[in-house]
Amino acid sequence: MRPSAVRRPFPPLALLGLALLLAVLPVVAKEAKHIAQYRTIVMAEAGPGIQGAGEMDITIDKWSTDAERAALIDAFKKGGNLGLYEALQKQDSHGYVSQPGSLGYQIRYTRQIKTDSGSKIVVVTDKFVSNVNFDASSDFLKYPVSVAEMVLDAKGNGKGTLISGCRLGFGEDGELKIEVPSNQPPIPMTKIWEIK
Repeated sequence: MRPSAVRRPFPPLALLGLALLLAVLPVVAKEAKHIAQYRTIVMAEAGPGIQGAGEMDITIDKWSTDAERAALIDAFKKGGNLGLYEALQKQDSHGYVSQPGSLGYQIRYTRQIKTDSGSKIVVVTDKFVSNVNFDASSDFLKYPVSVAEMVLDAKGNGKGTLISGCRLGFGEDGELKIEVPSNQPPIPMTKIWEIK
């Protein structure tokens, strides 16, 4: 009498391999979407509540499209700084700015301009990127965005500035213009390097 067919379970090693593959796939997919990642040394010599040096990561997932940029320019022409800010908040996330290991702030606008020696990269968030706590009467609430500007060589190394709390606009040439409060100077990013 022949024994009936029995379904044999996957060998334990096969199950372990499948589990490891499923665990790794989301991580690979997440890392694959990044266009570039930079680590910076931010050195603040002055500013309310900001002193000393620290690391900050800038992760770019995509560049702003011509259509996204045109929408921001149009919003600025129609509604000034407030219109631009409201339109900026509606933009998809283009990456994030964070301290290493933290969630950070979403980037709403990205732009890369090629130069003879490398590139200039501008990223904009719709948040204050600092450890400053602003009260309801603070003038900083009139400047509800932060901008990081990086000047990089061909290897992705360079320097830049972080402007926490500034107003944005667009000039006649269509390029982003930044208005910085007199009591909040740009914060130097003394060293920038690309991380993988």
